[in-house]
Amino acid sequence: MQQIIHFYPNSSGIQFIESFKKFISREFTSGYIHNFSSEKFLGNLQDRKDDNDIVLITAHGDEEHIVGENIKGRDIYLPFEALSNLKNSFVFAFACSTAKLGERICNEHEAISYLGFNDDIALVVKSDSYKVELTIILKKIYISALKTSFERFLKKGLQVKQLSLTISKLLLEEHSKIIKMSSEDIIQTFKLPRRVVENSLFRVKLQNELLNTISTVSNRIEIRGEDWFVPWYYLEDAPNNQLKKLLSELKKVKKIEGNSHKSYYYLMMAAISKKIGDDKEMNNYKQLLESIERESLFDIDLLLET
Repeated sequence: MQQIIHFYPNSSGIQFIESFKKFISREFTSGYIHNFSSEKFLGNLQDRKDDNDIVLITAHGDEEHIVGENIKGRDIYLPFEALSNLKNSFVFAFACSTAKLGERICNEHEAISYLGFNDDIALVVKSDSYKVELTIILKKIYISALKTSFERFLKKGLQVKQLSLTISKLLLEEHSKIIKMSSEDIIQTFKLPRRVVENSLFRVKLQNELLNTISTVSNRIEIRGEDWFVPWYYLEDAPNNQLKKLLSELKKVKKIEGNSHKSYYYLMMAAISKKIGDDKEMNNYKQLLESIERESLFDIDLLLET
């Protein structure tokens, strides 16, 4: 079973992500694992059997580390070497500046794909006034975009490149919705004081400075590794017409790096072919899969039955 392994440590400044964690755990109860400590997270990665899991990281980060929990005033840092058990996984890191780290994880630890950010994710709107109020709205926008995009990724079978575009699009759409809201709606939705919301300067800041922040963050999303990755989770309930469309799109993939990446690709193609009743195609991809040398080759027939 493809798991969702979520690293969301006890760390300052990211408490607003709690509602996203609750949403994921409620919507995707089967196979969801929440890790609040670095030790638990690394332990769960180590226990994987080269499964093609989805690893979701909502934490602080930099170019060389994922930052874990704070213990007695000191942050726990997870460097590249500690993340060696991300092989065969897709990593979505809502963490600042980890795109370069993600590139190394894909190239050397053989993660299939890494979606991250090449610079800081602004958690505060830089403004000379109404910074607190604008930041409240900013964090709500982040959570709404994360919830919707991740749900579409799993339930609609988005490729990673589509997930990246969806996040960017939703960030801007959420801002557009807020701009069109009445003062009363903004007051009720974000619990802001009326004297603030009805101030014309606040409206200007909402239009310009909040948009600048969102646009900057949106442009910092980057993909490392394979951009075609599709979650196995999607296959279970997907209708045939959508599976046929997905199969057609995946056939356009021209180059895949590494045998572990090819294994997941061929397995996905075989599984989709089986689902739509194309046994000839299924057997073709199954043979390609069987031709790849792996240290721990799984039972292909058993996996295609799931």
